[in-house]
Amino acid sequence: MRNWLALGYSFGYVFLVLVLAEIVGRKIKSKQISRKIIHILCGNWIVIAFTCFDSLWAAVIPPISFIFINYMSYRKDLFQAMEGKKSMGTVYYAVSLLVLTVSGWLLKFPAMAYTGILSMAYGDGLAAVLGEKFGSWKWNSGRDSKSYIGSAAVFVLSAGAALGVSIFFDLPQALPIALLCGAFALYVELYGHNGCDNLSLPIGTATLYYYFHILRIRGEQNEFWLIAGITLIILVAALSRDSITENGAGVAFLVGILVFAGGGFGLYGGLILFFIIGSVTSKFKKQKKKDNEKLQQRTGARSWVQVLANSAAIIAVLWLGQLSNEQRVAFLSAFSVLAAAAADTVSSDLGMLTRGKTFSILTGKPVTKGLSGGVSVKGLVSGFLAAVALALPLMVRYHWREVLAVIGCGFLGTIVDSILGDRLQVKYQAEDGTLTEVRLAGDGRERPKIRGFRWINNDAVNLITLFFVALVSFWLFTEIL
Repeated sequence: MRNWLALGYSFGYVFLVLVLAEIVGRKIKSKQISRKIIHILCGNWIVIAFTCFDSLWAAVIPPISFIFINYMSYRKDLFQAMEGKKSMGTVYYAVSLLVLTVSGWLLKFPAMAYTGILSMAYGDGLAAVLGEKFGSWKWNSGRDSKSYIGSAAVFVLSAGAALGVSIFFDLPQALPIALLCGAFALYVELYGHNGCDNLSLPIGTATLYYYFHILRIRGEQNEFWLIAGITLIILVAALSRDSITENGAGVAFLVGILVFAGGGFGLYGGLILFFIIGSVTSKFKKQKKKDNEKLQQRTGARSWVQVLANSAAIIAVLWLGQLSNEQRVAFLSAFSVLAAAAADTVSSDLGMLTRGKTFSILTGKPVTKGLSGGVSVKGLVSGFLAAVALALPLMVRYHWREVLAVIGCGFLGTIVDSILGDRLQVKYQAEDGTLTEVRLAGDGRERPKIRGFRWINNDAVNLITLFFVALVSFWLFTEIL
């Protein structure tokens, strides 16, 4: 009965918010205010999720429903008071509600969900209102022009939300983590676009809040700040060298925290080593690689998609280790994934510089240099050496047999990536009849697909490959340890 009442409260509350927004919008003739009323007040539903429901299965019904309803409204413009810029922002909002409801429930830490959702609702929501009304002084950041008062409001209100949650739940060291959450929310608001900040802001601030308190409970709060500082310095340097995009840096900051929390200084050091190796090889003889890189879909600074494609398997295997109480296995498996990512990156970057033959790994037939699925002797050797470089530091703590297994799994990643790139990754026909991974021609026309799946690009291949390596290595180390 309680869950039925909670469902009634949920849908009734959202209905009242929509009615209020519609009335206010018509009265003051401002769709922007209507949208922000919905944005701000709907965030309060997270309180209903944790105080009125006694079943997770019932609690996820409203956000799942909102995802469907908001998507239909986005496509059909059903609720004009809710729709503004043609983006998926309202859908992402509901996805964040779902993700953080489930996370807060399963982790038995609702404070993280409150922090994430309320930072998005009040920090991002009120910032837009204040910026529009009082933001005559503006500055350029990212793709949009931002007002000083709007940016200040994001920081203050997001930090205030985190601080208020900590005080309510009587959690110590509330101010430092609140300031970090506010700073992260500000960064996301500055560089987020197309409504994606409705995902990255709440989930990002909730992640920081959760892992700070997890490490605090373990007595490692000082280490948390040390890792946050080191990661920030590295990413600032990477941004200055155009090695990573602004959005990529935001995701990479979170990845650094998660990797340290799950694998300690050892795995974090491996992550930094991978990042350094990848950055150096991608810049090495950049001019000579330009012609070959024209065949590839993504070149240049690493985006948030590329960061996730290379790190999602590591995070997943660390969580698997926690759930199965196999932390040692998970550590070595995560290192194997890093070795595979490094091997693939280096073999691709240095393989393009070879003067020898580039060929299909399956058929042995010549392949245009730079096209996914093609390999060279120089590229394969370089990839193997990269896997060795990642694994060698493990000699300090682990047996040579385990180190060799990490190297083997890392090199396996290069082979699997080449096979998937050859057979599954989408290829298009360029104007001169050759194959390319770039979908659109210079004049904007879509090129004809020759083979592969349209939804499998290089990032998808990397993601699939690294999850494969994670599963194989986790099984392998379970057997040999």
